[in-house]
Amino acid sequence: MITILIKSCNPTEGTFQPLNTPTPTQYSFPVHKDFLGDVSGNCPNCGSNQLQSVAAQPPHGQKLVCSDCGRFIKWLPSPKNIAAQENLKTRLDALKDKVSGWDLGFINSLLQKLRISERDGKVFKISPRQLECLQKIEDKNNSSGVQGGS
Repeated sequence: MITILIKSCNPTEGTFQPLNTPTPTQYSFPVHKDFLGDVSGNCPNCGSNQLQSVAAQPPHGQKLVCSDCGRFIKWLPSPKNIAAQENLKTRLDALKDKVSGWDLGFINSLLQKLRISERDGKVFKISPRQLECLQKIEDKNNSSGVQGGS
């Protein structure tokens, strides 16, 4: 978890203004260091290590900018997308030791794509078709494990 400064932006003017406070407000929220990707913590323009998260225009939730020079660094994933990725990772890890054959290959390919996206500082989003296949595998696995019950 990192602590960053939150400011609002006016996209039409390209300016950043504090939200009704004389100084930017500090907030902590779960932005995993993995999602900072290749950002070393320093601005490539001025070398400052004071980076801040700024509200952004839809469809983006927030962006990382330098608080000294205002340079855009990168888009940050929304907390909702981070939570969805963690949920997906938990679901895949729970299934990988319980399946075999094509199902195991499918689960392993999703886990590989998930690891690559984490390495690159991105959020992996599963497609609707992949989600459907994953749900079928989970249903098949759950129904085969409950056969002895009433």
